[in-house]
Amino acid sequence: MSQTANFTSAAKPTPAGCLYRAPKGTTLPTTADSILDPSTWTCLGYLAEEGVTNSDNKTSEDKKAFGGDTVLTIQTDHSDKFKFKFIEVLNKDVQVTVYGERNVSGDLDTGMTVKSNSDEPTPYVWVFDMIMNDDTMHRKIVPDGKITERGDTVYSSKDLVSYDCTITGIPDSDGNTHYDLYKKRPVVTT
Repeated sequence: MSQTANFTSAAKPTPAGCLYRAPKGTTLPTTADSILDPSTWTCLGYLAEEGVTNSDNKTSEDKKAFGGDTVLTIQTDHSDKFKFKFIEVLNKDVQVTVYGERNVSGDLDTGMTVKSNSDEPTPYVWVFDMIMNDDTMHRKIVPDGKITERGDTVYSSKDLVSYDCTITGIPDSDGNTHYDLYKKRPVVTT
C-alpha cells in the first residue's frame, strides 16, 4: 500500500458527547458506534478545546555485556494516562466524578455542597467518543481507570473555569489498559 492522505485525521467529539463513565465492571462496548445506555453510562459534558491527550508510554533499560555491547533491552515501565479538562464545572455529574459521590450533596436549585478531602478517587470504566476524518467513529475505552492527578483550578473572568484531570488506566484481566475501536459511519443517501 502506498502512502495516502486519506488515512490522516483530526478528531472532534461526537454531537452526543465525548467522555462517559460507568461503574467499574460494566460490560464494555464492542463497536465504535453502539449506543451507550444512559441508565448505565453518564455523559460528562463538554471538555476544553485542547481535547484529550493519551500518553501511552513505555520505557526500557539496556543491559550490557562486559566490554559495553548492549545484549538485552528490558521494558521497565508502562503507563497509560488520559489528560483533559472538564469545563462543565456546574454539572453535578462532573462534581461527583472529580470529588466522589459521598462528597457531593444537593443540587444547583436547592444548593449543592462539594467537599474536598483525601478520599481515594472512584475507579470507573471510561469511554471517549470521537469522530475522525471521513466520518469514522473512534471509541477509546479504558476498562479500569481513576483520576490520579488534578491540576490547579483557576477562577478568572477571562477564561473558563475547568478541572484539569488525568485518568490512569489499570490493566484489565487481559492485561490491557485501553482499547481503540474504529468504524466508518455508513453514507446516508436521500
